[in-house]
Amino acid sequence: MEEFYTYIIAIAVVYYLMATLTEFDFLISPLTLGLPYGLFAWGLSGYLGTEEPAAFGLGFGFTYGVITILYIFMTSSSSIQKMYLLKDGEVTINIFPNKFGEIKVKNGESFDFLQAKAVGITKPIVKGSFVKIEKFTGPTAFVTSEYESIEIEDNRGALIKGITSFIRLLLPRPKISGVCMICYGTLTRSKEGTKCPNCGAVAHFDHIEDWLKMKKKCPNCKTTLNMSGRILELA
Repeated sequence: MEEFYTYIIAIAVVYYLMATLTEFDFLISPLTLGLPYGLFAWGLSGYLGTEEPAAFGLGFGFTYGVITILYIFMTSSSSIQKMYLLKDGEVTINIFPNKFGEIKVKNGESFDFLQAKAVGITKPIVKGSFVKIEKFTGPTAFVTSEYESIEIEDNRGALIKGITSFIRLLLPRPKISGVCMICYGTLTRSKEGTKCPNCGAVAHFDHIEDWLKMKKKCPNCKTTLNMSGRILELA
């Protein structure tokens, strides 16, 4: 029987390597992503002496079921998706042009794994690269590796930064209501929102601030914008 479990573990390892190194989308779809982990758990459970069918149920069934259910919930729930927008992710399975890959995103002290795709790339985004999540479509996180404008270094002195922060606190802040054009969440009339001076579309301040660091343009009308305090201005 040990020979059987050796084959099961070997299949799990081969499957994982194929999913990591090849371009076959079906290997990392929502319903197949948990297969190698379930197979490995089944083989390990058998090696530890668990009798069938308990080894299959506790090893493969439980592991595959938990991973699949959590993955589908995590990537289909709109409230969960909003939590990942504009977050950084590390590529764990290469993202080829027009093909799916996988990223891991830090969530507290652990990581979440998401099916990922990139638009407009001509060469693979390889394992270990860092990307940022731009949007979700169904279970897929669309990511970008255009990092040159994401991190803007602030070389001003501490005194100037402190004065600027204090002045911003004194400035009147617009009370905006509507639907955020980035996360599609509702904005109540509060100081948390701002609007595009060209098309009038609204967004959470924090979301549009992060977006402009990447794209420099309004997500709705594509007009080039700048931030002035907490106000959007035409560039």
